[in-house]
Amino acid sequence: MNAIHEPISTKAETVGEITASRPFLAFPAEGAIENIVREMIRRRQGVAAIMAPEAPDFLVGLLTERDILRKIFGPPGETQAQHDERQQHLSIYPATLLAQDVMTIHPLCLTEDMAIAEA
Repeated sequence: MNAIHEPISTKAETVGEITASRPFLAFPAEGAIENIVREMIRRRQGVAAIMAPEAPDFLVGLLTERDILRKIFGPPGETQAQHDERQQHLSIYPATLLAQDVMTIHPLCLTEDMAIAEA
């Protein structure tokens, strides 16, 4: 069987075996979106971990490409009032938009020792 089409579960038994070789981007919650996005593009990553300012080892959120697009273009079903408010905020504060303003909070987390089947 071609390795590209082989299921991940036959290659690895735990989450840690999959994530150990993958790059991991982490930024503080007060990090500027502009800087984070530039680094995500440079590293070809679609997601970044957002860490607590007071505890840099504590995950408080994830920032995905989709989170950023929703902040800029709005969620599905957005009302005209929501659109206008979002556009006003973006036009006034584009350079000050922070990770904590856009990130998905309280993401579900997997542990390194968790079995692939359980994950």
